[in-house]
Amino acid sequence: MFNISKRASNWSLAIALAAGVGATGVSIPVVAAEDEEMLEEIVVTGSRIRRGNFTSATPMTVISGQSLLDSGMTNLGEALRQQPAIGTGGFNQSSVLSGGGATSLDLRNLGPDRVLILINGRRVASFADALANQAADLTFVPTAMVERVEILRDGASAVYGSDAITGVVNVILKDDYEGADLSFSTGVTSEGDGETRGAAIVAGINGDKGNAIFGFEVRDQDPIKQVDRDWAFPSISSLNATGFNNGSFFSPGGKAFGTTGVFCTEPKAFGGNEIDDVSGTPQGCISDRSAASKSDLARYDYGLQQDLIVENKTISMATFVNYQLSDDVNFFAEAQFAKRETTSHLDGNPGSFGTPDYPDGSVVPATNPNNPIGDAQYFFRPTSTIGPRTSEIESNTVRLVSGIEGTIPEEFWFSEDWTFEFSGLYTRVDADLATNSTWNLARFIRISDPDQCSVDALCSATVNLSGALDAFRPGNWTDAEVAYMRQNTLAISKFQTTSVSGVITGPVMELPAGEVLVAAGFEVRKEDGFNKPDPTTESGESVANKVFTTEGSFDVEEFFFEVDVPVVTDAAFAESIIVNAQYRRSDYSNFGEEDVYRFGVNWQVTSDLRLRANVSTAYRAPTVTDLFGGGTVSFDFFTDPCDNVAAGSNEAANCALDGIGAGFNQPTSQYAVVSGSNASLTPEEADTWTFGVIYEPSFVEGLSLSFDIWDIEVDNIITRDTSDSVLDDCYEGPVGKTDPACTQFSGRNTSGIPTDFVNALVNQSGVETDGVDVFANYTFDGYSESVWDLGVAATYVAENSFTPGAGGADDRGSIPRIVANFTSDVSWKEWTGGAYVRYISAMNDPRFDGDNPFGYSGTDAYYKTDLRVSYTFDEKYRVLVGVNNAFDEDPEYVFSSGNNSDVNLYDVRGQYWFVTFDADLF
Repeated sequence: MFNISKRASNWSLAIALAAGVGATGVSIPVVAAEDEEMLEEIVVTGSRIRRGNFTSATPMTVISGQSLLDSGMTNLGEALRQQPAIGTGGFNQSSVLSGGGATSLDLRNLGPDRVLILINGRRVASFADALANQAADLTFVPTAMVERVEILRDGASAVYGSDAITGVVNVILKDDYEGADLSFSTGVTSEGDGETRGAAIVAGINGDKGNAIFGFEVRDQDPIKQVDRDWAFPSISSLNATGFNNGSFFSPGGKAFGTTGVFCTEPKAFGGNEIDDVSGTPQGCISDRSAASKSDLARYDYGLQQDLIVENKTISMATFVNYQLSDDVNFFAEAQFAKRETTSHLDGNPGSFGTPDYPDGSVVPATNPNNPIGDAQYFFRPTSTIGPRTSEIESNTVRLVSGIEGTIPEEFWFSEDWTFEFSGLYTRVDADLATNSTWNLARFIRISDPDQCSVDALCSATVNLSGALDAFRPGNWTDAEVAYMRQNTLAISKFQTTSVSGVITGPVMELPAGEVLVAAGFEVRKEDGFNKPDPTTESGESVANKVFTTEGSFDVEEFFFEVDVPVVTDAAFAESIIVNAQYRRSDYSNFGEEDVYRFGVNWQVTSDLRLRANVSTAYRAPTVTDLFGGGTVSFDFFTDPCDNVAAGSNEAANCALDGIGAGFNQPTSQYAVVSGSNASLTPEEADTWTFGVIYEPSFVEGLSLSFDIWDIEVDNIITRDTSDSVLDDCYEGPVGKTDPACTQFSGRNTSGIPTDFVNALVNQSGVETDGVDVFANYTFDGYSESVWDLGVAATYVAENSFTPGAGGADDRGSIPRIVANFTSDVSWKEWTGGAYVRYISAMNDPRFDGDNPFGYSGTDAYYKTDLRVSYTFDEKYRVLVGVNNAFDEDPEYVFSSGNNSDVNLYDVRGQYWFVTFDADLF
């Protein structure tokens, strides 16, 4: 894997020249000037035209496969998330409530839905978690087979169709390798946890008629528990000027509010037995206590059971075959398969304030003989009885591509040097997502009510001799009663993409400045999706998020055209000017036609200076989940406008219509909301532009600089109003609740919580972001035959209208203004070494001004340093030793994320040591 073929080197050089810059932290092989004529014509990401001059106008980051392997991150997606232009959205290995162990990418902080993921220039099927969140999962790609990754930092729908609004991530796998390479890797944190193990083999053979390459990889990642990081535990959940609390109002011991009083027991987590009533003691109910210090567990803390990094086991393989059928035609085929098993842990589902199907929540009637406080609502987290949630996810990915490519004989065409490609794609992701130890709310209500239980044969056969569950005293629950209430969920998903495509490319005429090159082609694609929860979850009986079945499909027929026109050559202040134009028409079966274009100019001012500019339109078609998902019940955060409402206001009058009077206090920060799909959605539409300067001064050999300004405006965006704003619009509107927002819920339950709240996806006005990318790289010869490579890559976000905005951080995400990677590599004889520093600028949290016990108003600047050194011996064996987060920097505190930081942005492992061993077998 550290042995790079000449063809691979040529391709890497071609991409580096097309981009005008190499990615920081990446060593791109360089071909000597006298070898440049050996470079074959290639297709660069963002274009369909084969070129030999490598002057693409698109801003691009190129990352070599070897640098990914050397990063110490065995998961491809996690390694790519370290790039400055990659945002904090999407799934990662710290996503425990959603994500299902997948890793997805968010480019420009506009979400993973708006970046297109490709492998070898073609699409991959989506993975969907138990909540029907859908994204491309990069964990299935064997990192050992990655030749390079090209990140196109610009809209590219004219080339690739839907989803490429913010850009494209194209993973290029090895297709030309001779020999066999075996590698092993392992790593562990300084805390002794989070151990990773990996092994891979890549083997290839070349013959007179073609070649074949095969790669196989296994990866095993141990979990890291939240409780094992001081910064993450206790988990701070409320913060104000006078104090703070950890964890959850819900505790295993529980707290019941009845018509004649309050009842609670001490949780086993605090040494209690969850039997004795402690409400009269000085300590009082756990939810009434306040923290004495940051390390004090004032309330029950869900972080006791939660993972910071999930457990992952992956087996993946990939193969590529190339066979020459004739002098003009070549057959190719590629296949990838991966099996991923993920285990994640969360605390037990909390007791309920209510769900859409059971709006009164966990109620226990006065007729229950074990109830001393009358009709009561019970709030608890049955971790010590029903148990914590353990999710087991199995995901299987299959991807097959085959086709023919070649040159069109001149006798059959009007011009020579024309090439063609015709191919078919089949890619599918099947996943089973099982969670044990959630619980059935309907059965809790039934077994707590002697009248309901007595007429249910299963309940009456299960319940204790009193005829009803001793609901408030979990320590008395029998194994049979727990088994009756426990629910094991299972969600099954299948997402599939099939397509047939063709393209021809070549010259059409000769102009004074050079050849006019064109490409034209078609693609026919079908998307199928299916996500099926278990019957209990779909019926709404579960205390967990209710999920409805998603099932549907659509197809699209597309035609595209591209032309490269050389306008000027060898003129003053214009060594060359090349104009590129692209156009695509898409015809969808569900909403109709969509037209997009792209127009770019590549101006080589002098041999040192190049300018590039692009303007384009792009779009994102609604997905199967967007269109055909039955919906998911989420528990959204609210600031209720009826809470302590001012007398005489519109809010007060409208709240009174729902039975909410003065002095009402919002009972919980989260309300149940059905967030559904919408079959009437239309595509998002975007306008993007970039302008870049690339400077490679001839008087400083080895120095390259680039500066790119980018701007993205997305209209008709597929989203939903914040549920908070729906309530605000309703109650702040005209007296009589006549605002249209009031139709999205039916009223209030006895606790004052909105009922039948529906907040479906809609097309809204839009979002905008803009900023600057800066790259610098300097390669030079040092002392005693050493070679040095210094670099910086940085992204500055000037504006982003997604919450919390540019430079903002809160529990919904973070958008730092500046993310930068600084790198230094040195090679000397058989030795190589490197130091890498990641910088994240300080951020502001608009909700806080520092008037709290932590002095919290946002985050400070963050630095993380990685170090590594390697030695190659006998020209066949290589050992690399590295440490990531060498100074063990804790992530910055972000309130209230559930684990005290933004785990999608900062390193959560801490100091992590790793070693890899590579061997060329032959």
